Formats: sequence, structure tokens, C-alpha cells
Amino acid sequence: MTNPPDPITCGGANPANYKVRADGGATIGGDVTTWGTFTGSGTAGGTVNNNVCTAAPAAIAMPAFTYSASNYDPTTLHEFGTATTSSATAVSDFQSYLSSHSNQLSGTFYINQSSPVNQDNRIDLTKAVVTGDLNIITNTPIFTNGTTDQTTNAVAILVSTYKPPTGSNCDLNQDKSECAVHLKNNFATSGNTAVLVYTPYGPVAVKNNAIQFGAIYSDSIQIKNNQSLTYDSRIERVVGFGDTTLEVTKWLEVKP
Repeated sequence: MTNPPDPITCGGANPANYKVRADGGATIGGDVTTWGTFTGSGTAGGTVNNNVCTAAPAAIAMPAFTYSASNYDPTTLHEFGTATTSSATAVSDFQSYLSSHSNQLSGTFYINQSSPVNQDNRIDLTKAVVTGDLNIITNTPIFTNGTTDQTTNAVAILVSTYKPPTGSNCDLNQDKSECAVHLKNNFATSGNTAVLVYTPYGPVAVKNNAIQFGAIYSDSIQIKNNQSLTYDSRIERVVGFGDTTLEVTKWLEVKP
């Protein structure tokens, strides 16, 4: 298919963009229904239905996350900036803390960085080891590189409300590209830790043997090189989403 927009109704986009082409003797085992036409030398094992539009289901809004310090244990809460006042040193202060705690990272960290907020001033969790429940909530990008865990039963939350500049790109092959979260290079938490990644305004890039148990809620997701994601129900009731319970609404198999 040629970069088609998903139709919400069947009256707008061009059906010619929705052709299904099977070349080289390819065989589709079941029925084929397309808004365009079925073309190529391949075959379909079932019925071919050309020029049939199936309207997309109604859009579902992403759950809204709201930070409140009162939701978290005050003995393990670290704020770099507050919900009402940003800090010019929020990121550097967090990174300074991390430099002496990278092998034992747990607790809640709220990082509200004042402008400029960009890929040169972001949270960097390179080789950090998660050892307990972890919440990282920030308005900056998050970069992970070889992050692992040593836990028995923990939930780790990565929330980035970073909104990339208009017209910018999130590139799986560029560590400084405009992704809200980069899960890179053996981000390998075990099944003992459920991970929720939440980025309502920017993409998540997942590359190079990233292993995760939990879920990703994102503006968009890009995947390359052996991503493994196993849904974990421990992320369904995390604080910050109000009365909302995160749940699976549909299971879909996607091309690896």
C-alpha cells in the first residue's frame, strides 16, 4: 500500500492508495478485502473483495496523566523543579543524583526543566540498574542505554511529556533525533519489573534487543532489531491516571 491515511469514513481518501500487491508467487492464505484492488502475480486462498472500504473504528483518546506529589511516598520523592515552577538545573541535578545511585535506582523523580528543553538537555539512564519501584516523570526526552534491573517485584514508570519541534523526525538510527523516549541498546528489564512508558506528545523509539514487560502508550512507536514486549497487568493501576484503569482493548499481530 502507498502510505495511505486510515479512513475514518469511506468518503475521503483515494482508493488507489489502498491497493494490495502480491508479487513473486506470494500467497495470502485467506480472504482479501481492500478499498483498492488486489494486483500482482500472487494469489489469495480465499475470496478477493476489491473496492470495499472498511471504516476505521472510532478513535480512542489516550489516557491523561497528571502529576501530584501527594500520590507518592514522600520519603522516596525527589523533585527537581515542581509542578508549578520549573528549574534551570532540573536535568543536571537529576543526573548528579544518578551518578551516585546508578546501581540502585528506585523512588519517584519529578524533573521539570525550564527552557530550552531538547535532546541536548535530557534524562540519560545509561546503564542504570532499577532495584525497586521507580517513577520518572519529566517534560524532557528520556534516553535509556543498557538499563537493567535487579528486583523481585517492581513497577517502573517512564513518563515524558516532551513535544518534539514541528517538522522534526524521530529516527531509530540517531540517538539525538526527536523522540520523546529512546529505548536503546539492550534495555533489558526482567519479568520481575513491569515497565510503563507514556509519551502523549512524542514518539518512542525501540531498538537493539530491547526487552520489556509492561506496555507503551505513545503518540507513535518505532521498532527495530529484536524488540520483545510482553504485556504485564501490573501497569493497569498506576497513580496519575485518576479513575482510569489501563486495559487492553484489542490484540493485534504486527509485522516484526
